[in-house]
Amino acid sequence: MMHWQHEPMRDFYLNNPRSLAFFSNYTLGLTDDPNCQNGIDRAASLIQSWVQHRNVKTFCVAHGGEFYLIDASKSGNAKTTLQDISALKKQGRSSGWLTTLPRSKWRTNPTADLFIALDLDTAPVTDQQFAFELAYGNLANRRFDQPIQLIVFGNGRAGYNIDHTDIDAEPAIKLIDLPSCDSASLSEWPIQRLHFEEANIEKAQAEAKRLLADRELVCVRTRAFQSDQEIQLAIQHAVQKVFGQPKVTSEAVSMSHLPAGRYNTVYFASPEDVQHHAERIKAAKAGEVFGPMPCDITTSSAGMPEHISLFGFTDTEPNIIGIAYLRKPNETLFHIKADGRFKGFAEKIAHDL
Repeated sequence: MMHWQHEPMRDFYLNNPRSLAFFSNYTLGLTDDPNCQNGIDRAASLIQSWVQHRNVKTFCVAHGGEFYLIDASKSGNAKTTLQDISALKKQGRSSGWLTTLPRSKWRTNPTADLFIALDLDTAPVTDQQFAFELAYGNLANRRFDQPIQLIVFGNGRAGYNIDHTDIDAEPAIKLIDLPSCDSASLSEWPIQRLHFEEANIEKAQAEAKRLLADRELVCVRTRAFQSDQEIQLAIQHAVQKVFGQPKVTSEAVSMSHLPAGRYNTVYFASPEDVQHHAERIKAAKAGEVFGPMPCDITTSSAGMPEHISLFGFTDTEPNIIGIAYLRKPNETLFHIKADGRFKGFAEKIAHDL
């Protein structure tokens, strides 16, 4: 992860409200749709849902590292449009890598209401494969200036990579809760290929690969827990077994917003820790450098939404373990990120959970 004070995060706060800081995000995996057994069908169904139920007028599709702008303001057919895109030959270099750099380093216009990445050559099966591909997979096919990225794989699995600084998890979970839609028997929408101004793709690739090399991501399913409090105790117990002592943990939440504050529960964080975190965010918005988070672990919960099959939260700084969890009636799914001085500990914590 990148520090709050680094250029990409400052770009977001100071220059463009739609800019996305690389790797400052969370992922939401959708439950499988039995009526969509391949990527084109699943993407078409989801796009039609966004157009019909969220009034999306334009969307951008990434395929093979190239981007295509779609005008959906008139009636059209998502499936035939996607089939046309998948048949187009690649003309240039994969420009998606450029968007991992600070936004001032690259330019392209116009923007779209929704971004869709077609990763048709990838077919994740396990939780860990699914989580990795949503968070870090095929970076050439991503556009990191979009708050919400819909990612669809060849086997019909789909999910979202969402910028935590632009939209928080609870409203996003509600936003993407859409009914399935069949493609109408209409002609395809107009397709416009997008072009980036020339920039150093090799530099972007090198930086992204450096960050990935220092990343550990583990998913594990456990028994069902009855409450967030019980899960927090289980996390602390596992952490103490691994490290031989407790670790300062903050931002443990039950994802229930209140008018008086962001969350209704914060565990294992002193008032001083909470104040320190607030001051860091204030400093970042002003473009100032502030110290690191006063904790070793952050945790986050997505609650128990029926349409979500995986929740991953990787918006933690380097050298901090990020633990996200998704409660289901019969089990709990943990998503654990570790890097830097804690790389190698995610697997150990998962084993003790």
